[in-house]
Amino acid sequence: MTSIKDIAKKAGVSISTVSYALNGSSKVTDETRNRILHVADELNYIPNAAARTLKKKESRILGVFLTDFKGDVYGELLDGMKEVCNSQGYDLIVCSGEQSHRMLPERMIDGAVILDHTFSSEELLKHARRDHKIVVLDRELEHPNINQVLLDNKAGATLATEYLVEQGHKKIYVVTCQRILSTRFSG
Repeated sequence: MTSIKDIAKKAGVSISTVSYALNGSSKVTDETRNRILHVADELNYIPNAAARTLKKKESRILGVFLTDFKGDVYGELLDGMKEVCNSQGYDLIVCSGEQSHRMLPERMIDGAVILDHTFSSEELLKHARRDHKIVVLDRELEHPNINQVLLDNKAGATLATEYLVEQGHKKIYVVTCQRILSTRFSG
């Protein structure tokens, strides 16, 4: 794998000059930058994302952690999150599984949206205490580095039921994962 040291040697410049040129710094002339970019292309140089993350202390990537990929809601939710992330210069990755839990403490990502119930509250608080930025859905965790999105399922169900009653429906069924409840309204 080609390194910036290889580029510097072939271009006859210092490693820091190569770094400046590759990062678009105004500290190098256009002529030098073009020569370095040509050599980098010639050597098939690919930037090392891990090294850049270490140097800049940011990855410009946010992670969304899911328990699984089932459900009708995730598509639109993820699409909206991606749109906002991209508009702010971030990329969004979707993570699932036990090994993905390493991404936050190992700082492979700059922050996380946790929709995965396998993260314990204590694990999330530990990450927050280490200055990781976290958003949780439907969890009440108190820490300055944790933002919460709390759903009001009862109010939502009430509004939906009231709407159906106003539309003249007499039988309303609530389907849950355990059983079907039936309620008849007199009216």
